[in-house]
Amino acid sequence: MTSELDRWLSPQIRTELEQRYYAAVNRRARFEELARDPTFFAALRTGESHVGLFSDHGVVHARDVAFQLLRVLERVHGLLIPQRPAWRQAWMQGYGTLLAYIHDIGMIDFSAFGRAMHPEFAAQSLFSAEMDDIIAIIWGENCANLAWRLVQLAAEGMLIQPPQTVLRELLALAVGHSKAKVPVELLNDRPALRRRLVEILATDLHTLYYLQRADRARQKLSAAQQAGDDAGIARAATALAAAENELKTQPADPRRAIRPPDENAFAWLVAEHPAARQMADDALDTVRALRAADALRQRGLVLKTSGGYEMFISRISGRAVYSFQLDDGRFLLLEALDPISAGEAIIAASELDADGNLRIAFHRGAFDSPQATDHAVAAAAQVITDIAQDALASFCRPPGDGAEGLKPADATQILLEEADDSAEFVALIRRRLLADDPALGRRVRLVPSLREASDRERALYLAGAPVEWDRPARQVLLQRLRQTGQLCDRIDLDRAFEDVRTVSLHSGEILLDAGAPAAFVYIALDEGLRIMPLGGYDAVPARPWTPLGVTGVIRGAARNATIIAERPLSVLMIPRGVYLREWYSAHSPETFLAALETPDAL
Repeated sequence: MTSELDRWLSPQIRTELEQRYYAAVNRRARFEELARDPTFFAALRTGESHVGLFSDHGVVHARDVAFQLLRVLERVHGLLIPQRPAWRQAWMQGYGTLLAYIHDIGMIDFSAFGRAMHPEFAAQSLFSAEMDDIIAIIWGENCANLAWRLVQLAAEGMLIQPPQTVLRELLALAVGHSKAKVPVELLNDRPALRRRLVEILATDLHTLYYLQRADRARQKLSAAQQAGDDAGIARAATALAAAENELKTQPADPRRAIRPPDENAFAWLVAEHPAARQMADDALDTVRALRAADALRQRGLVLKTSGGYEMFISRISGRAVYSFQLDDGRFLLLEALDPISAGEAIIAASELDADGNLRIAFHRGAFDSPQATDHAVAAAAQVITDIAQDALASFCRPPGDGAEGLKPADATQILLEEADDSAEFVALIRRRLLADDPALGRRVRLVPSLREASDRERALYLAGAPVEWDRPARQVLLQRLRQTGQLCDRIDLDRAFEDVRTVSLHSGEILLDAGAPAAFVYIALDEGLRIMPLGGYDAVPARPWTPLGVTGVIRGAARNATIIAERPLSVLMIPRGVYLREWYSAHSPETFLAALETPDAL
């Protein structure tokens, strides 16, 4: 992973940021450190979340988000964000890698205050003395071509401020990784975004903290008043009074050097010069990608806390379990009450596919009790909603802002892969998502599981094209299948082709490997495939229109042959679940004998 990042960020800069900030997060999340923190045990008793039990926010997290950002930018380019020349796309990749390494440096403060204010901490840190050495290296190395672009803009008179000041402001946009602090509406309103950024840089963290608490209390008070909720009104009024009192009595935060208000701060963000506006466009679209990358961070089998402890879902309770291997040799399992941790733990993977849709897979769907299932469903729905807001809604943009020709963010889908061990579990998650937000409607769709597919076959499937044949063409396929001996009477021409894809193979390409999981059934649309069985048996050509890979799918075993394309051809890929549900049909002894006697009747 680091070798790919080194193309965009020098090892010197990357290592300095990792060791100065993210390694400190890893150290503080070790149990021996958490044991000295009374807030950790208080959170355990109340079921609240604690940063020490969050999914990893240390060194590996910074690397992973940077890596995910490069993937997101590749996926959304020309689809959810406007097409750009190669040099601007490369600038965004380098700039985004820097943002990924800066966005969570504030997580070194494990307090509730530190967690809440970590986005603003990152922005303010860019203007503090502690960052001067890193800023100097970034400038001196022309990291991500940032210095070159800024010098060019300054030479053409398009920057009001010194280029190195604008560099710090560009990096301060890392605060935008938080949708709570920079909602998408602000990304789409540059004057308002500029005002928010100036406020962040000109106000100490503690004051900002209580200003934000007071603002949230006012919003809750207004909502409670409109709803006539007397108890809610009392709670919100108490919270507002407490926040306003803290504003009067709390001293300024001495740790942050506050930047004096500057009438020219972030002027480039609203500049009308075409080249300056292009840079602002690139910066804001990179922030959108950063939000998606942070949401799509690695989970699954590698999910750990910042302290390096495994996180996983319990089939017994549907809650998150932490595995603590302590330095003194003790091994402790902790089952947490926090639903977000459970939602994080049940998700096996999340990604944006080639169509800009959000695809989510799950570790399991079968639990030992209805209560455990209910808990897992609610937790998963909560986390999926949060992921979708970052990975999809962040690409909402107003008309005229380069949106023409792009896929609208509200046209993207949330694709939930079916759990291999439960036919109902993911349907329950979908039902919960629609109950919470009926507007999602058809955007949430169940799709076949790809978890057990080999990397090769999974990539081939996702790169394939949906089958968009008309009904006569589908009828022709079924007729050809009948001629090969298949029973096709129960195949529905609509349902059977949902989630089936057509893929093109080139000469010498391996379609499937012996020993790989049986995740698909294939139908070759022409000659050109060769089957090489295990066990020393001779290789044989595959007949077109005859389903391949059926035995492994039906018996649930690994592949017993390798299949290679000897010339270019196209094949249908039918996911295992779709095949077993819609295509599979075996002869009874009676129909088998009848078929042998009258083959044309098939």
